[in-house]
This record gives sequence, C-alpha cells and structure tokens, in this order.
Amino acid sequence: MVSDLGPLAGLTALQSLACSETAVSDLTPLAGLPALQYLDCSGCQITRVPKRLFDRPALEEVFCYDGRLGDIPGEILSQTEDDNCLPRLRAHLRDLERGAVRMRDAKLLVLGNGRVGKTQLCNRLLGAGFEDNADSTHGIVVQGFDLAGEAGTEPARIQLWDFGGQDIYHSTHTLFLRSRGIYLVAWTPAQEDNDLHRQGGQEFRNYRLPYWLGQVAEFGGRSAPLIVVQTQVDGLADKRPLDPAARERFATFATAFEVHHSAKKPRGLEELAEAIAESYAAIEQPVIGVVRARVKRTIEDLIAAHTQRSMTVPAFHALCDRLGGIADPDLFLETLHHAGTVFHRPGFFNGEIILDQEWAIRAIYAVFDRASKTHAILQAHGGTFTRILLGLVWDEAYTPEEQALFLAMMQSCGICFEKLPGDPKAGTEASYLAPDLLPERRSDGGWDGDTPDQKQSRCYAHLPATLIRNILCAIGRKAGPRGDYWRHGVRINEAATRSEGLIVSDTGSGRLTLRTRAGDAAGLLATLVKIVEREEARLGVRPTAIEGGPGPRSASMPPQQDLTLDVQRLPSAEPGWFFSYATESENAGGRPVAAFCDKVKAATSITVRRDIDELRYGDQIEAFMDRLVSGERIFIWLTDAYLKSPYCMFELVGIWKRCNGNRGVFEDRIRVLLGDAAIRHETDLQQHREFWRAQQHAAYDRLQQATDCVQAALDLARIIEIVKSSADILMFIRERIRYSSFEEMTERELTRPPVQ
Repeated sequence: MVSDLGPLAGLTALQSLACSETAVSDLTPLAGLPALQYLDCSGCQITRVPKRLFDRPALEEVFCYDGRLGDIPGEILSQTEDDNCLPRLRAHLRDLERGAVRMRDAKLLVLGNGRVGKTQLCNRLLGAGFEDNADSTHGIVVQGFDLAGEAGTEPARIQLWDFGGQDIYHSTHTLFLRSRGIYLVAWTPAQEDNDLHRQGGQEFRNYRLPYWLGQVAEFGGRSAPLIVVQTQVDGLADKRPLDPAARERFATFATAFEVHHSAKKPRGLEELAEAIAESYAAIEQPVIGVVRARVKRTIEDLIAAHTQRSMTVPAFHALCDRLGGIADPDLFLETLHHAGTVFHRPGFFNGEIILDQEWAIRAIYAVFDRASKTHAILQAHGGTFTRILLGLVWDEAYTPEEQALFLAMMQSCGICFEKLPGDPKAGTEASYLAPDLLPERRSDGGWDGDTPDQKQSRCYAHLPATLIRNILCAIGRKAGPRGDYWRHGVRINEAATRSEGLIVSDTGSGRLTLRTRAGDAAGLLATLVKIVEREEARLGVRPTAIEGGPGPRSASMPPQQDLTLDVQRLPSAEPGWFFSYATESENAGGRPVAAFCDKVKAATSITVRRDIDELRYGDQIEAFMDRLVSGERIFIWLTDAYLKSPYCMFELVGIWKRCNGNRGVFEDRIRVLLGDAAIRHETDLQQHREFWRAQQHAAYDRLQQATDCVQAALDLARIIEIVKSSADILMFIRERIRYSSFEEMTERELTRPPVQ
C-alpha cells in the first residue's frame, strides 16, 4: 500500500492525484505542485499539510471523506464521497488567520433499546439520582456536563445526546450520528434474550447489541471511541459477557471499553467516567478560528437557555458580523449543520435555521408516539396524513409557522415526503406519506414471481432500515401518488423507459434487491442504482458485495437522462369508471344509478364501480382516484343529500385534489349530473359553508369524548378539509354541469368514445 508521496515532489505539471484509502499521512511533497487541480485523500489519516496548499489558484476540488486532515475539524471535510470540501477548507483557513483556539467539546451519543436504562444512566452522569419510574425518552434529549481535564487546562464540554430507543425514533438518529464524538451503547441481557419489550401496555421491538454496534460502525466509523455499557447490573450475578457476535464487532473498534453499571445502586459510575475521559482523549481536538468559536459558543448558549428556537439566515450573518466577522458565514453555517450544532437545509424552512433541535424533534415525534392520538390514526391510514391531521397534536402548543417548520424538517430528514401537493388558493391541503408507518407486504411487491429482465442485489454487513426509508422518500418525491409503496419496498411504472421497477429491502439478510422488466429495463435499473448509491453516500453506507447490474441497453432506446424518473400510474386490469352519489338519493329516486351502471355494462362491458360495492373511506376510493388521469371517468350526482354527506363530500374533495393541478383533466374525466342540490347562487354556497362549519364543531366535540379516537379524528380531519375547499369546488363545478337528467347522460355517454 502506498504511504509516501515523496516521488511526486518534482512533478510540477501534475494536475490530478487520488491517494484515497492508502497509508499516506504526509502531504508535504505536494507543496511544489502548482498545477494540481484535483486531490482525493478520502480514508487517509493525514497528519502533515503544507501551508498554503489549499490556496493554490489551480486547485479546484478536494475530497477527504471518512478521513483526517491535520487539525481541521471533521465537519469541514467531505460529508459524502462526492462532496468537494475545498470551499469550506478555504473559508476555515482564512478565519484561522485571525487567531485560533482548540475545540474542547464533544458529543456523547447514548444509544440502545427503549427501557434499557439509558435515561437513568444519563441522569447519573449529570449528577441526578435514580428514579423508579423514569419516563422513556421520546426522540432525543440533549444536556451538557463538564469533563475535568489535566491540571492547568479548561474542562471539556460534553454534550450528552440521549436517543429514544424505539424503532420509530431511529429515523432521525442518523442525522446526528455522523458526528465527532463518543458512542455509548447500553444493553441488558433481558433484551438480548427477548424480541420484544412492553411499555405502556404496548409491545416494541428489541434490537440486539450487534445491530447497535453496526449503527456506530456505519455512521461513526470504527475509529470512533465506543463504550458498551451493560445496564441494570444491580448485583455481581447480573453481569454477563458479550456474546460471540457482539464480541466480534466490539473487537473491530480501535478504542473500545466495556462497562457494567447500575443506576439503582449505583455501581460502575467511576469506571464509566474513566472510560469517557479516555475516549475523549482519543478523539480529535481540532482548531477553529477565534471568531468562529465565539459564534459557536453564542449559538450553544442560546440553545441551552431555550430562549430562541430558530434564527433566520440574515440574523445569523448579523451575529457573525457583530462578533468580529466570518470569511464566509454561509459556509460556516453549513459547517455548524454538519457538526450537529444547528439544523439547516438550504431550500427548506423558508430560510430558517433550527437552533433547538430537541424542541423540533420532540414536536415531530409527539406525532409518532404510540400513546398519541395521531400514531394510531396514521397507521390506520397507511402512513398518509395532512397538516390538518397533525394539528390534532400540534395546534395547542405550536403556531402555524412552527408547524410548517416541523413539516419541512420532516421532509428534509426523510421522515416523510409530499405525496400529493396542495393548493392554498383552492383551499386544498397537501398530503404526506411517512414510510415508517406504511403497512407490511409480501416481499415480491405484487410481481407474482415473474422473472425480471434486469436485476441487481446489494449486500451489506449492516443494512439500516433508514436506507430503504430514504430510497422511498427519494422516489416518492418524484412519483407522488403514482408509486406503489410499502414498508420495505416500492414499485413504479416509468414512462421514458416504458419499464417497471421494483426495490425491496430485507434487513434480516442484509440484502437490497432491484428488479426491472419490459421496455428499457437496463436504463431504468441504471437510474434506480444511481438513486440507491446517492442515498448510500448520504448515510455513509457501503455494500460489501454487488451481484448483477444493468446490462446493455437496446440501441433503439433514447439516451438516458441522469436520475430522471417519469413515473406513471401502475396499469390497471380494466378501464375504471366510478360513480359518486348519495345512497339516500339513490334509494329515494328508484335506483337510477344502478340502472345506469347496468346499461353501461351491457353496452360496453365496463363495470362502473360504486360505493354499494366498494369501501367508502378506504384504499379503494384512494386507489381509484390515484388512477384518475390514466383514462377513467367519474360520474358525480349532485343532490342535497350528497352535499350533506361527509362520505360523499370527502370523495368530492379527493377528486378535486387530484385534478386541481390539471383542470383540463377534471373537465375531460368528470361528468356532473345536477340533481336537487342548490348551488346556483352565492347564498346557496353560504348555506353549505355554515352547515359544514357546524359539522366541524360537532366532530370536534365527538373527538374529545370518543373511545375510538382513530375514526373520530379521521372524521374531524376530513370535515376540516371539506370546510376549507367545498365552496371553491362547488363554484368550479356549477360552471361545468353537463347533465340535468339520467336519460340525457345515458344517451350521450354511451355514444361517446372512451377518453384516451
């Protein structure tokens, strides 16, 4: 393996150098290479860097992922394999010219299953006593304590991050695990021996110790200090050695400690404190510019005081200027995000920087807490939700602006994606999908065992569930309601390649499988592979083996566009016609809908789907409306009973939401038959608004008293949507009424060719 760059010292015309994953530790030979444009030292532990190396005008790209570069903080370096860190390096070095201080802080990241005793352990580290019935952590709790140093040195500031152990919280863990810090994994033999644990009358999955050690290895790296703590060791008889699988993974870490601890006695606290001190000594303690240090400390003080939840980017710039000036505030903000000090993603939050991440994450996971009303509601609804539905938890404590901030954070973190956009002008709410709350499904995703034309399998030593969740979000942002999603996979029909794709994750075997068939299957597989590789890079996950891959593409296929997906709805077995009507009107009017449907069947062989045969609220109407633009027709019989039925009006709102982005689609596919409904005048619309506002108040009262909060909450959320959008919908529809009688509609529709 290469370890010495000395022979390159005289190559003054050298433009590109890749020494990644080598034993190179000294970049001094590069000092005399003025033409150097590209440098990749990823995976290297560089201890010597020549002055002004990164100021060279010719140098354009530097990559140092999963490595070290002298005294430069890791958050300055490449965060993914394709992250050019040169701009951040140059800004950091310019700020050092005004004076430097050594960073004396670190994170202590506490991981493990729920109810394993993490919070009790953290309380002991913070000097608090034992609590018999301590609450379980929901999301993340951040607190700090000082770690005494050697004589004459300032104490180190340790930020203690106590992560919730239930699997729903794992989604945000990966946001903060790639940090300069110490990793503490808590475990108990009882949880190693049982697949589940109970809390609050509910069951939660236990993850065994090798899983948690795999999380640390993937996101922190094997050079990160590791402390494995067996908790609840109240007596010597409670001690247990690591099992062989955990011992094998434990041995791969360069700095690792094993501690037995009891928060109840207490026992093992001194041993734990010593392990933390040794671990702190083993991590990098880089230098930072003095003004950067002032800004960072000011931000940390604001966070600790809980006086300011967020900050605008202009306010951050002003803070930097007030404290002495930063070479590039935006690049420093990016660095603070990488360090986990703040949370900021350009393009999200309307430019807001989230300072108090604990506050935001608590709000987000209040929604997913199994004891909350919304968790059962979201699960019953297949992980789909609107802001209105989340408002059942958020409205009492958070402003609409804060709620928008949380939703943006959820999307940027990959907790959810926007499945269907809303339109504030039309009064329609966007709908979102949370992959972690999707239902389970058989592993073939509905392919029924068909052999794919193209296939690739990616194997991992540790396959985090976060990877498939991020892949679902990446594809979902492009596909929206046109994709078919479940907990561990996604299936799509892609237009440009005329091919069908399937991705399935099996965390048990550590295998991610991609399949494509028909059309340009090789082209679609290549695109899906790129999406997977991009999400792997963001998480720092690498496959240990790759089997198969995109084969040669057909010469007749057009050139492939990078990471472009034009997803269509999955094909249905037969044309879909649907009739939306009030059963009350049908029964009172001599069953005209049934007669119309029979005539359509006799004349065209098309079965018109109607709610007498289908579920009103369930997946059937949702699935049908998701296929609306692929050539189906929807007939709507507007009667007074229809306009007063929450079932009918929810169908109408759903149809409107799916057509609102393309009103031409609405006019082509929707057939409106006006019955005895009064919608011609403004006073008619006002009466409908007042009726549904009264229904909203009544539904809210029912929710407060309901024993079945799932159905009551869904009713309320849907009625709120009806209140917000029904007037606009009816104004649009009344100008587009096609028929005034069933006879007229039957005559014209049965002579009209189907929409193509």
